[in-house]
Amino acid sequence: MRHNTKVLYSLPETAYAESNFPPSSSPTVLSLQLTLPTSPSAIMSTDADAWSKTANAYAGLITDATGKAGDALLDLVEALRPLSGDSIVLDSGAGTGELTTRILKRSPRASVTATDVAPGMLQILNNRQLPIKTQILDATKDYVSQGLQPEHFTHVLSTFMHQFITPVQKSVEESFRILQSGGILGIAIWSKNDVFKPWDIACLSLDPSYKPMEPGLGLFEWREPDQMEIAYYAAGFTEVSSDKMQLRLEWASAEEFADYFLTAKNPGFLLAQSTWKGSLEEVRGELVKVTREQFDDGKIFVEAAFTVGRKP
Repeated sequence: MRHNTKVLYSLPETAYAESNFPPSSSPTVLSLQLTLPTSPSAIMSTDADAWSKTANAYAGLITDATGKAGDALLDLVEALRPLSGDSIVLDSGAGTGELTTRILKRSPRASVTATDVAPGMLQILNNRQLPIKTQILDATKDYVSQGLQPEHFTHVLSTFMHQFITPVQKSVEESFRILQSGGILGIAIWSKNDVFKPWDIACLSLDPSYKPMEPGLGLFEWREPDQMEIAYYAAGFTEVSSDKMQLRLEWASAEEFADYFLTAKNPGFLLAQSTWKGSLEEVRGELVKVTREQFDDGKIFVEAAFTVGRKP
């Protein structure tokens, strides 16, 4: 197993070590650990309506970061099998099309099929008028019964979908099934995501008895490359390797971050908000304050992990 770490943005001198919290005298802040939301069906990638509702908000700041991570994934993929005019590529969980666009920039004549469970996401992708095929696909179910051909694709690629699906092993096995011999599977996930931290800190500041989501019921079935690699090998892949990259989500201001968190209808954000029993507007002011003072006025660090492998 090979792991490397790339840093897209250098951490400032005041960056906060492992937990990414800044120095503080507050025992509440120092003791807080990020707890990712639980994963009921409301936030799974199979909830087409939920992800469609957040599509317009998603197609902006978030996709800027996912696009940069997509380029890093493509670098790993092309080290195993370069994209070309003969490539037949599936972009699974394509969302609004950041990875799709980057695939075509590298190989304009590649045959690309972009799939997603959310029609609202694919509508934005179709508005780009790219030379691709799009279709609805539930990545937790049989791919062939949904219209994909076995042993057809040279590359199956996916960015930031697999942390939402359960059981994730099913999707890896289905990807193996539809790849040609010698085909490449490349997956990116969030291995660290601090975007929920300002919310948790703000809620604790307002109510010391506030309890974030239980960490044992975390949003992600996969959190580390080792878990991804185990799934790859179990499905039959070889030449498996992984990488990591640090990224930074940058909002224009703390107010913009708070507005995005409270109004974007992102399924993960909605689940986090459900942990607060009062009015969301009660939290807004404190969320702005925490984001301004402890997160550099809207600069949130995340970490992406990538794994690639070849079908023998």
